[in-house]
Amino acid sequence: MISSWRRKARRFRALDADSRRVVLGSVLLLPVFWVRVKLLGRWELSCRNGAAIDAASAGSPASLEALRHLGKLVNAAAHTLLPPDNCLTRSLVLQWLLNRRGVPTDLRLGVQLINGQLQAHAWIESHGHPLNDGADVAERFLPLERVEPVERASADQIIVPA
Repeated sequence: MISSWRRKARRFRALDADSRRVVLGSVLLLPVFWVRVKLLGRWELSCRNGAAIDAASAGSPASLEALRHLGKLVNAAAHTLLPPDNCLTRSLVLQWLLNRRGVPTDLRLGVQLINGQLQAHAWIESHGHPLNDGADVAERFLPLERVEPVERASADQIIVPA
């Protein structure tokens, strides 16, 4: 087990500074998002997580390769920290990180039936390209239709007919 951590430490030190910041940020964010998913549920969290990106906050365009690299870094941190079956948590963390960099993203959910068992999976796409999963993820899992988050009305916006 110690040799496993040593290998991980060597790989971490071999990363460039920006990649190390992403991994460290993921290490901090993954447990927070994991708890939020458990407490709030996916829908509530994705509505809060997927804040609109305006032109002023948009960063410089990143290559698809660079975006997939960020997905791999978040996945690696998640596999170290979280229990198995954490695709939703790591996808939400990646979406949050990319949205903060001005990259438009979509949280995608898909299902597949294996041996009579329905399995679900979550991943992040940008402009139709999966970032934290293989390019064939939409072939392995039937993607559910995209649903736009609905803003909740405040109490003063609700009109009750007389």
